[in-house]
Amino acid sequence: MNFQAEPITINTLLSQSKKYVIPRYQREFSWTKEQIEELWDDIVANLEEINGKITCSEYFLGTLVLAGSDESFDIEIVDGQQRITIITMLISLISRKLKKVGEEASATSAFNNYIKGTDRRGREFKKLDKSSQSNYFSLLVQDLQPHECSATTDEDKRIKDSYDTIESLLSIDNISKCIFKKDKIDNEEYTKGLFALLDQIIDSLKVIRVNVLDLDQAYIIFEILNARGINLSPVDLIKNKVLAECDDQYPIDFAKEQWDEISNRLAQRETNTSLEDYVLHWWVTKHKYTSKRNLYKEFRKKLQSGDIVPQLFLKDLHSTSELYIKISSPQTIDWTQADQKPIFNSLFALNTFKISINRPFLISLFLAK
Repeated sequence: MNFQAEPITINTLLSQSKKYVIPRYQREFSWTKEQIEELWDDIVANLEEINGKITCSEYFLGTLVLAGSDESFDIEIVDGQQRITIITMLISLISRKLKKVGEEASATSAFNNYIKGTDRRGREFKKLDKSSQSNYFSLLVQDLQPHECSATTDEDKRIKDSYDTIESLLSIDNISKCIFKKDKIDNEEYTKGLFALLDQIIDSLKVIRVNVLDLDQAYIIFEILNARGINLSPVDLIKNKVLAECDDQYPIDFAKEQWDEISNRLAQRETNTSLEDYVLHWWVTKHKYTSKRNLYKEFRKKLQSGDIVPQLFLKDLHSTSELYIKISSPQTIDWTQADQKPIFNSLFALNTFKISINRPFLISLFLAK
């Protein structure tokens, strides 16, 4: 397996005229407020203010695995998309704050260097490209002028929560406490603090960039990095494997669309379930009982033996999700016939008391009708 590894700064990474693509097989953005605050604490801990001057020191952010050659314009992020997403949000919001305090030239320069780029034909592009049906991240983060937009999916809502967390961390009150160790600072000091944060992020945050030339090897590395389930759930790993096998993306990426539709269906209702619950319950219905922990292991066995065909697996998972929604989050519009009222009442009661253990049985029962 051929790959290159080298330490680089965020400046080296994002100032290049390259588009960093979060692949379709990757999990959705999932960072929590606690993770963002932990990164923030590490960033400001490496800033020191002495007699009005703020100095930066290096901080190691982790490993970033990329797929693509030095000549490639599109570079896939195999591992590290969560951190790059947060770094993009930090730079974007710092740039907007700088613009508000009158540093428009510096704000525009930072934004055009690290958030947006221009290709050889003079066309603008986003440095971070999220392979998502939603444009929410782009509208919320990737323009110097913020746009009004609504969070419609679970991922959108997590992005909005992270955005709000960073907004709070970048407030003048918080920067006065975290960087200057004061109760109050003036606008000049606030501006100095914003510049120090920007310098710390782009020049002093370092990653180990690992470049893999072959995309198939990228899939393998992605799975190896997450094989123990420390970073990814079994369902994330199943998604990775299914989308790797269903690699026909033209004219439409049907596999990615189907997976996103399943996820969005579950997110659109106030359900007592998750994507992990649904896939596990579907699996028990179609195959045999297994635990969440062993789900991916069982999936791999079936895949390697030929008992599972990825395209058919995804098609069935997609079609059954409509029924699952009606079972796990019943609404009157799902059960409109007069003889279905007792069914609705029973399902509603199960949902109210958060009883889910019987869902595989109910799926089998309704599919057999």
